[in-house]
Amino acid sequence: MLVPRTLGLAIALIAVALPLLEVAVMIKVGSAIGFWPALTIIMSTAVLGMWVLQTHGFVMMRRFSQTLDAGRPPLEPMIEGVLLFLAAILLISPGFICDAVGVVLLIPPVRQGIAKLAHDRLWGAAAEDVRSARPQAEPSDDEDDVAEREERRARGAGPIIEGEFERVDDPPRKGREKR
Repeated sequence: MLVPRTLGLAIALIAVALPLLEVAVMIKVGSAIGFWPALTIIMSTAVLGMWVLQTHGFVMMRRFSQTLDAGRPPLEPMIEGVLLFLAAILLISPGFICDAVGVVLLIPPVRQGIAKLAHDRLWGAAAEDVRSARPQAEPSDDEDDVAEREERRARGAGPIIEGEFERVDDPPRKGREKR
């Protein structure tokens, strides 16, 4: 199951209820201020949404790059970018409810607060997943190996990596097949 049942039900309810609410609000606003002013507001917010989509995409990419260059995880700029994209899409879609939510998401402190909250929740969940999935190292039973590693570590020598190797540039010897 890709989506939990309750989340799927909530999405379906929003998908049916939101357009009906938008139409009802448009009728109320249109009757209060008139058809042409209401249409002008809806068209203006659509233009604003397209402008946000066009300009802020590059700004978010620059912040994403700067965060990577600083050596920090870019989760927060990514979340802010997604919120800006969502704001632009909501502004482009016709309706006053979507426009109101889109305008609220354009306010930097609101967007940054939502991004910080999402970052903390996602980063905390990811860290917990990593901690629970990390394999635990098994202690070595061979005390000689442990003593040798400790001695090398004390001398400043690197770790011991056990393995086999074969030089591929050596000519094959008798008894050894060519690969």
